[in-house]
Amino acid sequence: MLINFIGISAVNFSKSKTECFFVLSSYYCGTPELGLIDAKRLIADSFIDENGLNLHIDSASSLKQFITSRIQMYDRVYWHKRGRACDLQIIDILADTYKLMGFKNPEKDLDNYYNLNDWYLFTTMLNWVESKDDKKREIGKIWRDLINQNLYWHEAFSYSVRFTKTLLPGTRVKSPEEVEEDIRKELPKNLRGLELKVDTPDIDVRPENPRLSRQKVNIYDDKTKKHSVFDFEKLTAEIPIKFMSMRVFIKERKHIADVYRAAEKVFVTSFKEQGENF
Repeated sequence: MLINFIGISAVNFSKSKTECFFVLSSYYCGTPELGLIDAKRLIADSFIDENGLNLHIDSASSLKQFITSRIQMYDRVYWHKRGRACDLQIIDILADTYKLMGFKNPEKDLDNYYNLNDWYLFTTMLNWVESKDDKKREIGKIWRDLINQNLYWHEAFSYSVRFTKTLLPGTRVKSPEEVEEDIRKELPKNLRGLELKVDTPDIDVRPENPRLSRQKVNIYDDKTKKHSVFDFEKLTAEIPIKFMSMRVFIKERKHIADVYRAAEKVFVTSFKEQGENF
């Protein structure tokens, strides 16, 4: 039973995360091809001893499939452009929403936070649409649009970054704010005041150095009775260390083409220069 409670942050293969997380999500999102994970085999062929967590060599391909599926699920489902647009719209209004609802520091207002859930939030917001308070009415209408999937953030550009090797010392990835500033510089002068946001969610896919990582997985071969981290390194050699999705969102659809051209220049310059790492 212990394996059910032990997860590896490098690959996250515990029973709860494989069976419930990806398989369930892929089914309900209509993308079963992304949830092809042999969770039972991974669990059956994993064990713990004095060397740490081990996986039988016969299930190595199942582990590789899981890691690959994880990237695809984040890229195509969890970070879907409409989902990220929803998140951005919520971020815009959440602080004002909490303030108007009278919420304070959760540590000092536990009773109110105890009742807070999605349904309470949504039903309250829909009631605000008819409020006499101008601010509540404004926020309520934005929430209503959000619930009805009438989103005001629209994707203008997307770019996926796969970090295939460790960044060299002194090398860093620009922040969303820095990328946004670079994009504005590439826009025509009359469009540099456009409302736009750069969204850069990322995940750590596997350890940079499995030999030194606390998250290492030993591959066990019963023919030689040996545990090898080297086999794990070979198994994941073609898999990126980190995966990042970069998107540019704007509110005015008519300027999507302009923002696309500007963003393309920025991303090609910023990342293609880095060479094979991307």
